[in-house]
Amino acid sequence: MRFWFHVYSPHRTRWTGYSEEEKRALLREHASMVFEDCCRRLHSEAARYWEGNLEFDFVRGSKTGTVVTEVKFKSLSKRERRQIHERLSRNWARCRLAAKHPETAFEVMDTETLELI
Repeated sequence: MRFWFHVYSPHRTRWTGYSEEEKRALLREHASMVFEDCCRRLHSEAARYWEGNLEFDFVRGSKTGTVVTEVKFKSLSKRERRQIHERLSRNWARCRLAAKHPETAFEVMDTETLELI
């Protein structure tokens, strides 16, 4: 149902005219949203958070503080994971919640991470 209403239905009159690359891009975008939802379901209390131009895939509480998570629908290299972690930390420092939640951990979930769970 989600695929029908978010991907196919809005494009159905043009679907046959789309190239394979355009269709793959639409399918990948849809799959990445579904993947993010699956990751968020691992932590029922997690919620997406927006503030101005900052967006965090999900933020949740833990026994030791707050956890801010970025989700990527791909397998990340160690370098990519480190860069995302650093960006999360910088962006979190700019948001209002940072002052209220000084004990914050950052995590990056990718397709390999979900396989481990």
